[in-house]
Amino acid sequence: KIYDALNASVAVLRDVAVSPINRRELERARTTTLTRHESDMKDNSYWVGLMTHLQNDAVPHKSLQCLRDLKTMYESITVEDIYHLYNCFNFDDNHIFTCVGISGKDAPEVLSPEEYLACSDYSAEEGSPAGWARGMPRAP
Repeated sequence: KIYDALNASVAVLRDVAVSPINRRELERARTTTLTRHESDMKDNSYWVGLMTHLQNDAVPHKSLQCLRDLKTMYESITVEDIYHLYNCFNFDDNHIFTCVGISGKDAPEVLSPEEYLACSDYSAEEGSPAGWARGMPRAP
C-alpha cells in the first residue's frame, strides 16, 4: 500500500499540468492550511521546525519577518502564484525522485524496478502507472 500512496502523490503533482486548479480548491486548501497553522502555533516543536535554518547563511532569505508573515502569505496566495511555483519544477521520470521512509519496527518490502512496474498500479498498455496524470506520456 505504501507504493500506492507514493504513486498517488506523484500523480497529484503531475495532474496539475492537465487539470487546472480552481479557486474553490485553493480556498479549501487555504482553510485547511490556516486552521492547521493556528493549531500548530501552540506547539513548541512546530516553532522549532519553523526556526530551523533561521541563522544559516545558506538560507539567506529566511528571517523572523518571514515567520511573522506566514499567515498573511497563506491568506494572499493565488492560483497564479501556485502555477508560477509549479512551473519551476519538472515532474517527469528523469527529474523526480521518490523514497519510502520507515515508521515502525518492520520495513516495507523492497521492490526491484521490475517488481515495482509489475505492481497493480502499473498500466503496461500506457507505459505508466495508472495514477499518473492523464495524457502525459512517459519520459523516454
